[in-house]
Amino acid sequence: MSSNLDSVFQAIKKTKYQFTTTVMGALVTVALSYGLISIIGIYAVIIGQIMGGIVMMLMRYRMINKYIDFKMKW
Repeated sequence: MSSNLDSVFQAIKKTKYQFTTTVMGALVTVALSYGLISIIGIYAVIIGQIMGGIVMMLMRYRMINKYIDFKMKW
């Protein structure tokens, strides 16, 4: 879903936000994976990737709505 929202940035010529949201998603992924690895083991990486993707998707959705009226049926 995050990749689909990413294509909207290209369509509205706001590609600088692709980098910003990708970095934020990556930081969340690394922080959660590293922070939880000693507690729950390898499953921390799965949780980190899921949460990083969700953060990236939500950030992209909010930024897109600043420029165009974009609604999704959740």
